[in-house]
Amino acid sequence: MEDGTVVKHRGEMRSFGNEWRFEFDGADHHHALTLNASGEEGDKKLEVTLAYERDGMAVIAPYKDTYPVRKRQSLWTQDGKLAIALTFIPTKFEREDTSRDDKEKIDPGDSDDPLGGNLFK
Repeated sequence: MEDGTVVKHRGEMRSFGNEWRFEFDGADHHHALTLNASGEEGDKKLEVTLAYERDGMAVIAPYKDTYPVRKRQSLWTQDGKLAIALTFIPTKFEREDTSRDDKEKIDPGDSDDPLGGNLFK
């Protein structure tokens, strides 16, 4: 902030290629940071587009640059009064397969199945 106040966001886990919008309150203001990062696993730099609003007013118009992975980098406004510091830490995670196994499906001929069998007997 212009008076030297530091406002931090807790950070979140997001996927590449999607626009992310982080909204949070701090230092008597409502902040909104919009990010879009693209890259591949193993990249040392990411292509990032960001925009920043404070109290609903655009402070930084959409701006595109490259950011190093796992290294904090700051973007300063032209007047030097405001900086946004970002650190990108790519994390590979795998999702558990939650699809049903064929063995668990209900047999259509099962007499306990209310929809099974011939309903018009």
